[in-house]
Amino acid sequence: MITPSCPVHELPLPKGSKIEIVDDVDGRTYCWLRPASWIVRVFVSVLFSVLLLVAWTAGLVNLVGELKNANDASRIGGLLLWLALWAAGGLFGMFMLYLFARPRQRESITLMRESFYYDSGTAPPVHLFYPGFGMQQTNPSESRFFDRRKQVEKDRHACEIIFARGGPRPRLYFDDGADRIEIGQSLREPEREWLAAVISDWQERPGTPTLTDHASRESRPESL
Repeated sequence: MITPSCPVHELPLPKGSKIEIVDDVDGRTYCWLRPASWIVRVFVSVLFSVLLLVAWTAGLVNLVGELKNANDASRIGGLLLWLALWAAGGLFGMFMLYLFARPRQRESITLMRESFYYDSGTAPPVHLFYPGFGMQQTNPSESRFFDRRKQVEKDRHACEIIFARGGPRPRLYFDDGADRIEIGQSLREPEREWLAAVISDWQERPGTPTLTDHASRESRPESL
């Protein structure tokens, strides 16, 4: 087993936790997969593929027939424009299929000697089809269909990570400029509390800030 350059005290994981721990020379990484049922992924991907193939084929057959029967240049020009849009629609459809079917990348945090690194990972947009997903969001950017991967590294001495216990559920987050990034949104409550304890242990060493633990607020709270 590799000993990390920035060791942390061993805290027992909650029973049944999906968090995995990876040690390397840079530090210790805690990673987990964001939720995306493989059944939902396969169903949505197959359904989308069939609909795309049927619509694309029907559009091509109709377009070719119209081109054969076109008599004037203006009509032919309009059909050629439609052909270009049809091709663009097909490419967009294939891109959407890729988003549905692509492998997921793990969400993770890495605690290093002098810095904190966060990687949001990736998940297919089928998470938007889960009941109540939108009601759970406190950040509108998290409900976007196109999920932009976030990779942020912050200096250990300037990284303030907030553990907010108030509200409908505990939240673990930090600010990156004007963006508020929530850590482990898909984790269960005991897992978020455990992760907050791990980060707090890492932060409480000499020369580092302490993880702020307070009730949830809409605005950024003042540092303690």
